[in-house]
Amino acid sequence: MPGAAFTPPPEGERCDTDALPAAGIAPAPAWLLARAREARLGAGAVPSPCISVCRMDPKTTLCEGCYRTMDEICQWAQATDTDKRQVWARIAQRAAPEAV
Repeated sequence: MPGAAFTPPPEGERCDTDALPAAGIAPAPAWLLARAREARLGAGAVPSPCISVCRMDPKTTLCEGCYRTMDEICQWAQATDTDKRQVWARIAQRAAPEAV
């Protein structure tokens, strides 16, 4: 639900660098896709995608925890809610392009 406190998922559900396919980023766990949909469609303040797994994958240049680029991470605090929803839309596309 929008505005609800976020509890990071169990360790086993986080993206693991050893699980990354050769062609790109690993499929996202269902909870990330659900948060992306909720953030894009919700009203009010847009929650941060950060789950405190701050590791950039050198092959994809995406954070392994939140699927954002370094630019998206650095610009988040100054971004408008509209911009933040666009970031969430890109996260969903990166995480599961066939589901968007």
